[in-house]
Amino acid sequence: MNLPEGSGTQHFAFGAGSRMCTGSHLAQREMYVTFVRMLVSLEVLPAIDPEHRPVLTGPLECNANPTGLSIEPKSFKIGFRVRDKERLRKWFEQTETATRHILN
Repeated sequence: MNLPEGSGTQHFAFGAGSRMCTGSHLAQREMYVTFVRMLVSLEVLPAIDPEHRPVLTGPLECNANPTGLSIEPKSFKIGFRVRDKERLRKWFEQTETATRHILN
């Protein structure tokens, strides 16, 4: 197979091959839904102090642990502003209803 440079798995957070996490697809779908809901309902704001903003130059420069096997982002701060309070309230209510049986 002739794949272009940079295609394929960009990380191995869930392992690889026969020892890959069996829940990786579910986890990725849950993260997707979470991030979409966050972006739809919240405005992401940069830190007021430029010193607290994330490093955006590349994966090596932003790594707080350059000697590790995985990337650990350097600390940064952000802010959130609610875009639609009613939509956010509804999503929290749906989540609580859907997971109520887990807590009992």
